Amino acid sequence: MKIGEIWQSAIGNYKDCQDLKVGHITGLDILSEKRKFIAELKNRTNTDNASSKKTNFDKLAKFKQPKKIIL
Repeated sequence: MKIGEIWQSAIGNYKDCQDLKVGHITGLDILSEKRKFIAELKNRTNTDNASSKKTNFDKLAKFKQPKKIIL
């Protein structure tokens, strides 16, 4: 888990990126409006079971919907 926090901090503090930290309203990890991406980081492919993978896709889809989430 600490490795994930380190990567989130490193990528989130890269130029034009924002670390959304724990507890952000989107539930996601990194946002870059200039580079036009948002990310939920996972260290390994097996950290997502079927239900959590669906939850992560739902969080990404909800973020993309206009006027649903205010940053």
